[in-house]
Amino acid sequence: MGVKRSEEIYVRPLAAYKKWNVSKSMNQTVYLYGASGYGKTTFIKNGLKRKKHDYYSMKDGIPVDIPVLQNRKTNIIVIDDLHTVFDEVEQEHLAHMISELSVNPSVWLILAGRGKVPVWLMTIYIRDIFTVITEEDLALNQKEVREYFSLWGLEFDEDMLMTIIESANGSPLVLRLVAMDFRDRGVFTQKDIERIRQQLWNYLEVHVYGQWDFDMQEFLMQVSVVETFSLEMAEMITGRRDSAWMIKNAMGIGNFLNYDGKYYTYVPTMKLSMRRRLELKYNKEQRNNIYYNAGLYYEIHGDNLNALHMYEMSENKERIYTLLVANARENPGSGQYYELRHYYMNMPEEMLMKSFELMAGRSMLESMLMNLEESEIWYERLKEYAMRQVGNEKKQAQNQLLYLDIALPHRGSVHMIEIMKYAGSVLKNGKVVLPEFSVTSNLPSMINGGKDFCEWSKKDRELANTIGPVVEFVLGKYGKGLISLALAESFFEKGGDRYEVANLANRGKMKAENGGKTEQIFVAIGILSWLHIIDGHPEEALELLEHLKERAENELLRNLLGNLESFKCRIWMYQGELSLVNTWLETAPDERKDFFTMERFRYLTKVRIYILKGQHYKALSLLGQIAYYANTSKRTYILMEIMLLRAIVWHRMGNEKWKEELQKVITKAEEYHFVRILSREGEALWELLRNRKWQWTDEQFKKQVICETESMARCYPSYLKEKQATEADFSENARNILRFQAEGMTNVQIAEELGIKPDTVKYHARENYKKLGVKSKAAAVTAARKRKLIY
Repeated sequence: MGVKRSEEIYVRPLAAYKKWNVSKSMNQTVYLYGASGYGKTTFIKNGLKRKKHDYYSMKDGIPVDIPVLQNRKTNIIVIDDLHTVFDEVEQEHLAHMISELSVNPSVWLILAGRGKVPVWLMTIYIRDIFTVITEEDLALNQKEVREYFSLWGLEFDEDMLMTIIESANGSPLVLRLVAMDFRDRGVFTQKDIERIRQQLWNYLEVHVYGQWDFDMQEFLMQVSVVETFSLEMAEMITGRRDSAWMIKNAMGIGNFLNYDGKYYTYVPTMKLSMRRRLELKYNKEQRNNIYYNAGLYYEIHGDNLNALHMYEMSENKERIYTLLVANARENPGSGQYYELRHYYMNMPEEMLMKSFELMAGRSMLESMLMNLEESEIWYERLKEYAMRQVGNEKKQAQNQLLYLDIALPHRGSVHMIEIMKYAGSVLKNGKVVLPEFSVTSNLPSMINGGKDFCEWSKKDRELANTIGPVVEFVLGKYGKGLISLALAESFFEKGGDRYEVANLANRGKMKAENGGKTEQIFVAIGILSWLHIIDGHPEEALELLEHLKERAENELLRNLLGNLESFKCRIWMYQGELSLVNTWLETAPDERKDFFTMERFRYLTKVRIYILKGQHYKALSLLGQIAYYANTSKRTYILMEIMLLRAIVWHRMGNEKWKEELQKVITKAEEYHFVRILSREGEALWELLRNRKWQWTDEQFKKQVICETESMARCYPSYLKEKQATEADFSENARNILRFQAEGMTNVQIAEELGIKPDTVKYHARENYKKLGVKSKAAAVTAARKRKLIY
């Protein structure tokens, strides 16, 4: 059999034809849509080959009437290019004709356009229930691509074929360009992919973008500078009041914008294409103005990271400098030091040395990154700067120095009483004004918040009466309710009277609500939530956290929200809600990329999930990173928590070191009389405590720890209990996918073997990873073999 002429080569997309045939058998209206190049019209003509039909392209204008011939058993009517109908009067007229044709039993109606069902057809679509053939249905799958190239008489090596398939995304037009290029030149390499992309863009420029009016072209180029956009953002970037109308029409002229109910997102190829047009058609000044507008929108809405990126693209150094100074005025809990570290670290030193805020911010950032020497170097530079200044500039620099004396994470709280007393005296006589300072760093704790105050808990009542009022005064809004909350937490950790703890927590919460900060309210809610958990009512704890979440979302407290969700995850672990735990894990910070000290609460939650999943080495690795931070920053509470979790892991691994480690943490917790740091681990600790004698010096402490730990174990028997996935947890397809992955097959190859779509393979693979507690294909195969799911 010879090779067909190129114009004769056609491969039917099976997914589309299945829908087509069902629709034909039921005489049901069909609506096809897809971007230019997905072969809608060719598909229709091929499907109607040798069948009489009436074809109307709306590019040629809207017909006055579409007749239905009585001498035909079935009138097949095709109305193509619906995306070209913009005029509302024409839309109404056409919709009326389509409405009548759709319900006519002697008519099989076929509609086609580049976008999803347009708004002006939606009523008819809902009434008559069209069969919708999507762009994904029209895309050729791997088997069909192989067949297509075979008809051209072409053969590619497997790696190149996979690259072409991924790049083409099933588009017949792209595949045709590849085939013609290979046929003409006799060779096709990785470099040729970019050339084909250029050819595709040239095609789109002539056959698609050139058909849009100038305003639409301008609008879509301008909003392409951002990854996602809302209507409000589009208005600010473009300066157009009619942005809603532009978006509505853009959704109709092509399948290149997705909408999730709040934000619009370009499909990747369209985004790249629009950005390319922007580079070609706008001069540098015009592009910079667009980037500046986008940056201004992000800045107004508190998204400093994206704002800085846009200002960087617009080459606006002044706005970058101003934004970094503004962020440096924030405390670590509310600022975005870590997220913006690239900009702080790359700013020329001569610029940093001109601003006391930036020097203080750099010192704080280095401390947060555990670069202690660098942090102290910038502190000394600020000190020298203050000595050289006079008047208000000197006073502002001194304010920053005092702030750093209190706030630098690595300095701990050893000399904090003396510093606070000094701060209180200079504040009272008006010598300094402190910037905002956070005690909690958005954590649900005072003792283990911005700094470690375990030592203070030994003299909690005494310090509350002496230094407490001074601290509240120094901290201003962040001090509202502090004394009550600090006492509540200290009493709670020591296993104190629950009524007194709840009373103090509620009192502190009310003070914080009356002119204080939401961070302090989080501490109160955290204490009250723990009381509910210990009493066996985790659902009430979750309810408290949900109410606080609404407030935090309204105030855009991103850092606090992350820790709040982490707290909820810990409660789900008590409840055995593994699906919710797995969902949280997908959003958890990745310690393998960058370790960020402000994520410590979430990291410790992640450690517990690793223990729950039996991923002991991952747990130990993350604990090692946290331990380095805790030792560096003198975090006594976290070090106790690390020792306890490490003892649990070692016990499960059969490592005898667990006994010594657990004894250490018992001794350390006893020093502070911290009952709850032990008892809240419930069943995970109880199995270690009950079968061995431990050294205790305080009999009352021992009894309370053992009693409460046993009570928590009874309340939450599944807490941190490893659950091994069994064969029953996996469908036949899921097991087959694991088996094929073990054989080294790609997702596309597996899809072809099983007769399913690559996206379905990806879905099953993701679910497999969740059930096996892993994040990669290699790890999934290893875990599956260990559990004898595959051989």
